Amino acid sequence: MPNTFPSFTYLPLELQLLVIDFSDTRTCTQLLQSNHDLRAKTVYCLQKSVSHKISQMHNQFLLSFYSPNNKESSTEKFYYQAEITTSQNSESHGLPNVSVNLKDLVLSKNLFDNSEKKAVIANRLQQTQMTTDQIPLLINEESPTFKATVSLVLKNNQSLSSRTALSQFSQKFYKSNNTGSPVEKSTNFYKLHYTLHKQGTEPPRHEYDFDLFDNFLFSIKSIDFNCCYILHQLETLAS
Repeated sequence: MPNTFPSFTYLPLELQLLVIDFSDTRTCTQLLQSNHDLRAKTVYCLQKSVSHKISQMHNQFLLSFYSPNNKESSTEKFYYQAEITTSQNSESHGLPNVSVNLKDLVLSKNLFDNSEKKAVIANRLQQTQMTTDQIPLLINEESPTFKATVSLVLKNNQSLSSRTALSQFSQKFYKSNNTGSPVEKSTNFYKLHYTLHKQGTEPPRHEYDFDLFDNFLFSIKSIDFNCCYILHQLETLAS
């Protein structure tokens, strides 16, 4: 835009910010790569825009987790209420992150209104001193990895019957990171912070059960999304 509109920098500051506010995410990404002054103004506008959009959809975000190694169910997606905040990212010179933290377990789509099942899980969590963000996994002893799919979901109503995935990614995780220490997986679009803690070996179910499985607790601590990526996904959804 500065090359095609050389008089842009001579406009009053309020008009410059207004033009940036009405620019799409692709244009803002280009402005971030221009001079320091224009980048600072674009970061300011992006911060304001993403904070406004998130505040409008405050209780509509969910985080879904699916893994065939999930001990609760190898076929169900489990949904968690997601708390969305924005924070400054020192590594990107002030460009805000969209941080996602897990809150309450909502259960799967099929169990959303099943209060009896919720009570059973809540009781088991209390007995094992697990928290709702700890996901029990059962992994073959000989397998060095397990796979999981994580999605940031937008509810379209109060139930899970209508929802839209803003972001979905599948990752391979290594069992060797099982000390409970924080681990980070990064791409250009997000940083996933998690812990994995080994709980011991599952007892054989019968005398001819020769496969050994290990119990793990997998916990998503937070996911930091690139601000421009989330805004682009919301723009695409609205178009």
